[in-house]
Amino acid sequence: MSQRRQPTRVILLGSTGSIGTQTVEVIEHLRRHGEPCEVVGLCAGGSNLGLLAEQAVRLGVPGHKVAIGRSSAGASAELPAELRGAVCGAGAAEALAMPREIGRAHV
Repeated sequence: MSQRRQPTRVILLGSTGSIGTQTVEVIEHLRRHGEPCEVVGLCAGGSNLGLLAEQAVRLGVPGHKVAIGRSSAGASAELPAELRGAVCGAGAAEALAMPREIGRAHV
């Protein structure tokens, strides 16, 4: 009888940058091969909201688990529907990285 593994829980900072986009690809690869991996938060600076919204959908991250560094993004009409409820501005990433969200990690 095989034991079910607990998913690896990830908060991805800088998700729309080059390393972030590669990390999204790695997570999707792991999932396709049966590796449990749960993305519990996404964070990006806010210069590419379209890509951030796409990542949120692909990875199953609801808008309220997304942090956008640009404070003007929250009031912007350009904010995609997938990102409604996102935390915006200074301290947005820290708001996602609370211990209750990521289990054992401590800020």
